[in-house]
Amino acid sequence: MGKEFKNTGMHHFEGGWPKEIDPSDEDAKARFRRRVEKEENWYSKLKTLFNTTENAILQNNAINVYDHYFNDVIPSDLKEMPSAM
Repeated sequence: MGKEFKNTGMHHFEGGWPKEIDPSDEDAKARFRRRVEKEENWYSKLKTLFNTTENAILQNNAINVYDHYFNDVIPSDLKEMPSAM
């Protein structure tokens, strides 16, 4: 018996907010930001996030994904143009 799959989509207009915060309510978002920024370990969490992100960016920039690195593999044409959309 096979597994049934269903494709679903989501329009990600603004995210990362807890369920109790309405993203369309600017005052609620500002209150939440102030509350989080007052937390004791906020700076260290942010610093860790920045370091992790910077490391990923530097790794991604370290290699040209379109270059031919292996002589025993025949390069093929792209089936479609790369896109982030």
